[in-house]
Amino acid sequence: MFSIFSKSKYSFEGQLPDEHTSLVLRAHPFLLVGIFIGFILLALLPFAIYVADSIYLGFIASYEAVFWFFTAIYFLIWWNGLFFRLTLYLLNVWIVTDHRIIDSEQLGLFNRTVAELNIVKVQDVEVKVEGLIATFFNFGNVEIQTAGEDKNFLFKNVPNPIGVKDMIIRAQRHFLASHPNNIEPDGV
Repeated sequence: MFSIFSKSKYSFEGQLPDEHTSLVLRAHPFLLVGIFIGFILLALLPFAIYVADSIYLGFIASYEAVFWFFTAIYFLIWWNGLFFRLTLYLLNVWIVTDHRIIDSEQLGLFNRTVAELNIVKVQDVEVKVEGLIATFFNFGNVEIQTAGEDKNFLFKNVPNPIGVKDMIIRAQRHFLASHPNNIEPDGV
């Protein structure tokens, strides 16, 4: 069934029957502010060029139709760039369940990687909050160190990183308490 028709916002495609979602994470929304400021400045660029040219050079006046044609093409590219950045933001997601941790990273419009980690393989969870803005808005990186040859998971710029760390540790403790034989979750 399509994931758009999921049971709730805490359901996802590939969820195990007895698995419960603890967290669904994206990067902190404050990061969108930087993206929007950059795109607003890029949107103002053709108008700034037009005004500067009319004040100092007067070159565009003789080719005004050509200038606005290329400005329209520029805004088509601008719109696609904005759509691409917002799509990447919305599709990069980390899911923490009581059985596993899932890192779904959208690298391009048609390029995605999904990695998962059994919750019992988590050895250490480290939080890094660097800088005044990250401290003020409470976002940072959470690195999950794993046992064996599994790669470490890095949640970049997530809100409330200390709460995320605590939730991962609680999920692991809950799993170990409910599965005393330390067996890995079924289907993973």
